[in-house]
Amino acid sequence: MKKLAFSLVLLAGFALGAAAQENAFNRSVSLSLGGVTGLDARGLFQDNSNPYTLSGVYEPTWSNPIYYPVVSLDGDWILSRRIGISLSLSYSSLKAEKLDGVTRESMGFSYARQLCLVPGFRVYWANKERFKLYSGAGIGAELCWITEEGKPERKFGATWDILPLGVRFKLLDGFGLYVFGEGMFGTRLIGYRLGVGYAF
Repeated sequence: MKKLAFSLVLLAGFALGAAAQENAFNRSVSLSLGGVTGLDARGLFQDNSNPYTLSGVYEPTWSNPIYYPVVSLDGDWILSRRIGISLSLSYSSLKAEKLDGVTRESMGFSYARQLCLVPGFRVYWANKERFKLYSGAGIGAELCWITEEGKPERKFGATWDILPLGVRFKLLDGFGLYVFGEGMFGTRLIGYRLGVGYAF
């Protein structure tokens, strides 16, 4: 019985050692840029001018909205050959010029900013040291503040992401620097993002 227990412990030790070796680069941090902020889909600061309605004539309207790319700081931990978890902190913003509904004179700029914290999971279809192919999803919280004429309004809410496909390439053997690209959609980011990271 002792020999059997010793053999099982030894086998478990070898298995854990092999798993640790296979997942030597299983934790990482990364910085990415890209995509269109999810604020775009909310219809903020729209051009609501309509000459056939009184509201379209007298109410303020917005012109030339500018959407800035989403900046994200991410952490990933690959738990096994197929499963991993992630935590993402992102910031995005947009601005638009506010116009008087009658004179069309500028009333200044309106701003919307979004800060999101999103935990999630990932499924790895390929999980090699230098190449990874994965999908995932996440749900978290957001702080959104909208500023018009210098008056900020803050709102808390939920946010979510779906990541149909992402790829990651490690540049050199034995060195954790990598590049990655992801296609995403959700309430914080729509489109593609590119980034660099370091695995350790």
